[in-house]
Amino acid sequence: IWVVVGGEFVALMNATSPPTTTQIENAIQLQFKMALGRAATKDELARFVSLYEQSAKASDAKTALKTVLQAVILRSDALFRSE
Repeated sequence: IWVVVGGEFVALMNATSPPTTTQIENAIQLQFKMALGRAATKDELARFVSLYEQSAKASDAKTALKTVLQAVILRSDALFRSE
């Protein structure tokens, strides 16, 4: 179990084993809520989990998680969000 306090996603980054799919999905949902103010749709969630899996095969779990979290905040609707 990881807790978001002060250092978001720190426990996932410092874990001794790769995060579970549920942890990855929760991290993506949290990133969507922080960056876009909404939850990810099922399609978005599936797409970002797939990105994580592809990235983890090409590098490691930590780099894959960073890639996915960065991809969320680089979406045009996050970059050009108006309040």
